[in-house]
Amino acid sequence: MIMIIDFHTHIFSPDIICRREYFLSDAAFSLLYAENQSRMADHSDLLLYMDENFIDHAVAMSFPWHTQKFCNLHNEYMAATMKQHSGRVSCFGMVAVNSGRDQVKQQVREIKSAGLAGIGELGFYAEGFTPENAEFTRHVLEAAGTESLPVCLHINEPVGHMYSGKYQPRLDELYIILKEFRDVKVILSHWGGGLFVYELMPEVKDSLKNVWYDTAATPYLYSPGIYDCSIAAAGAGKILFGSDFPLLGIKRYTEALNKQDAAVREMIMYSNAATILGLK
Repeated sequence: MIMIIDFHTHIFSPDIICRREYFLSDAAFSLLYAENQSRMADHSDLLLYMDENFIDHAVAMSFPWHTQKFCNLHNEYMAATMKQHSGRVSCFGMVAVNSGRDQVKQQVREIKSAGLAGIGELGFYAEGFTPENAEFTRHVLEAAGTESLPVCLHINEPVGHMYSGKYQPRLDELYIILKEFRDVKVILSHWGGGLFVYELMPEVKDSLKNVWYDTAATPYLYSPGIYDCSIAAAGAGKILFGSDFPLLGIKRYTEALNKQDAAVREMIMYSNAATILGLK
């Protein structure tokens, strides 16, 4: 049986979940979680999901808070969760969006010293990928490189239907930034908005040698052909299984993944992620 790492899940502390209304003052959080039907989960929900679906390890993402105190609270919860469940859950921390360069460096040092496994999922749901946010992304990647931490970026598709939190990802600007920090391990969520297609260009493939693409929300966005397409363009070694739990669970992905041969499934569902996390 293939071991499984779910590289894209989301958890919040029970306090944030119970006091959701208090945290709605943060514009990004309000955009995604103002409605009570918006799904939220804590670490116990995640562990139950893993047990029920035979998932060996999960990466739990933080949230791109603009409010520093909310960001700190979430990071503290993620650090405590990872310390308690380090064998099963790797937690990513977050830097408060649009912090200055020196602030970013300090926050990333704190993320590293807290024992967190990376930074993410960094996204710009409220305002989009503005020039200011592009510069902020540079600061985060610079600091992450110094501390040898991987970074997960929310990169949605630039076309198609709209939904809460979707914005123009400016793939051209993103590519320039990734080239600047080509030695930093970067995970582009949601298939990187299709950026993987350009890995058919040798120069792009070389520039994106430390970039991976996760499968989060695939059933909502793409037909199953996305797997063969991405494997042909970027290679199976660049793809990470991520469910986007609690939005979706692994059962929505298994039919498409089971059509791949065993070696490819093993890379997508385990070994690629294990390499990034240092679990091998």
